[in-house]
Amino acid sequence: MEKYEYHIDVSNIDVSKLPARNRADDFRKLWYKFSLNKLSVVGLVIVLAVSFIALFYKQIAPYPDHIGAYIDFSQASQAPSATNLFGTDVVGRDVLSRVMYAFRGALYMGFFAVCIIVPIGGVLGLIAGYFSGRFISTLIMRVADVFLALPALILVMYVSSILEPSLRNAMLAISVSWWPWYTRLVYGCVTSTRNEVFVQSAEVLGASSFHILFREILPNAMAPIFTKMTLDVGVAILAGATLSFVGMGEQPPTPSLGAMVSDGVGYLPDQWWLSVFPALAIMVIVLGFNILGDGIKDMLSNEE
Repeated sequence: MEKYEYHIDVSNIDVSKLPARNRADDFRKLWYKFSLNKLSVVGLVIVLAVSFIALFYKQIAPYPDHIGAYIDFSQASQAPSATNLFGTDVVGRDVLSRVMYAFRGALYMGFFAVCIIVPIGGVLGLIAGYFSGRFISTLIMRVADVFLALPALILVMYVSSILEPSLRNAMLAISVSWWPWYTRLVYGCVTSTRNEVFVQSAEVLGASSFHILFREILPNAMAPIFTKMTLDVGVAILAGATLSFVGMGEQPPTPSLGAMVSDGVGYLPDQWWLSVFPALAIMVIVLGFNILGDGIKDMLSNEE
């Protein structure tokens, strides 16, 4: 039987005239998959609304001067009304205005804590997964296992107790305890893709380890990383509120949701609004990020 060989000459093809990838169509496809989950759209609206309030609280808050060390005993302990929708605290400050400002600290806690955790845990996971079986991989994963064996919240509170109470140190405490989760996640993604054809092709062509890790393997791990990041923002906000509740977060007179809940506990049940409204604010923020993360997971999944 005769064998025929076919050769295609591509030297005369003008690459600039090839149809470009339509990013608008890609975005519409992703948005369609995201919008199929109506709850996730609600989560997106909640996150955008909270972010808008945090950015423009001075223009939105009914009493922006009540944010700091403000005292007006003539308006102290007023129940919710048309004048003060969330009531006032024991020194006459508007609770709604303080909750709006506290959104800033909550979002700072969530976003910046995750921004610290992901690069550290991600890079260590990449190294451990790509060099699996070597000493460096074993060392990284065993250290990560030690941190994972400790209760995360207890470790966060322990680190916070060593440092001076502040928003920055609270974020640092959360970062110290949570980086192994991303190391473990990225490690699993890397070990499942390191033997794929595109990785082996890059190795055969002499690509550097840096190129293989960050240009070939990492893009394939971005979907689970981004999904977990969205979910962990809510968890970080909740952990930050917990630290503030026990006095290890932002310090007075700067308002924080956890501290406001803690301050109002002593006045329950008569002045219930002092704790209930900040607690509801925490619940709404965390719920918004959680259901938003579910939608992002569905959007980035490979299932059609």
